[in-house]
Amino acid sequence: MGKNQVVNILLLLRPYNEILMAQINNIYAQDGEVGFVYPQVIIWSPVVVAGLKSTRNYRCQSSYPLDKIYKKIEDMKIRIKSHQVKIYGKAAENQVYLQVLCWLEDYQGKSCSIIREEKLTERVSLNEFDDHPYDPLELRHILDILDFSWDADLNGQLLEINYELTYNVLAVREQKVSIQTALGIAPLDALLPPGEGDHLEQIAEENRQLRKQMDLYEKNLGSLKRGIKKAESQNNLLNKELGSYKDMVSELREAVRRDQGSSGYQNESAKMAPTEDSLGKKIKRMFLNNQ
Repeated sequence: MGKNQVVNILLLLRPYNEILMAQINNIYAQDGEVGFVYPQVIIWSPVVVAGLKSTRNYRCQSSYPLDKIYKKIEDMKIRIKSHQVKIYGKAAENQVYLQVLCWLEDYQGKSCSIIREEKLTERVSLNEFDDHPYDPLELRHILDILDFSWDADLNGQLLEINYELTYNVLAVREQKVSIQTALGIAPLDALLPPGEGDHLEQIAEENRQLRKQMDLYEKNLGSLKRGIKKAESQNNLLNKELGSYKDMVSELREAVRRDQGSSGYQNESAKMAPTEDSLGKKIKRMFLNNQ
């Protein structure tokens, strides 16, 4: 490697995800080792100056009234829309805004969806933060959510959801940061035992294939869930049609029974009524007897 070669270094800076380009001016080769000398770079960046002494675990339950009693919860999604920290006096109020999307099934087999908005709040005393020499009002506070979970259940005409949130609060201050380092960098293969580089490459390829298989299994599972839901809908429709057919058969049986009763009455009446021939003979005999 020559002295005039230039290597681009990409630095990823949280939280702004800015990509900084540093040009390497001097590259030295001494005894087979490569040393990189970086120029001094000054950036404007948020710096964490304090945080909670321990993580917080927040639990609460919320109830949402429904228009009627439902049979079960088919599916539910809850996403965190946004979150923020506000300073009120000597306390920090942590606010988390949620959106609840729930699919419910009633006792007639019909599905419907509901959307609810929720706000979780908890106040934390500033005394629970690490000691720092800055005024809290001069700092920006960030809510760092470590874990979020929930479970839901139907209770009569109420949808009850239990929320659990694990988080930390970081106090950050905007300031200038100077970056200047000198590193000795060697290729990865030089740090590994002989033959281990090929083994790592093989493992990476196997991981890529496993990832593709997992993606395929997830797609198949999604298709299977949709097929099951469609089959359940068709089953409910067939049950309704079967009920209609049973009602129709009952009506037809009742109509046949009434028709058979009416036909029997007419047959009996026909047997009891004298025929025209027998009536004529009786009149003729009466006339001859009276002469």
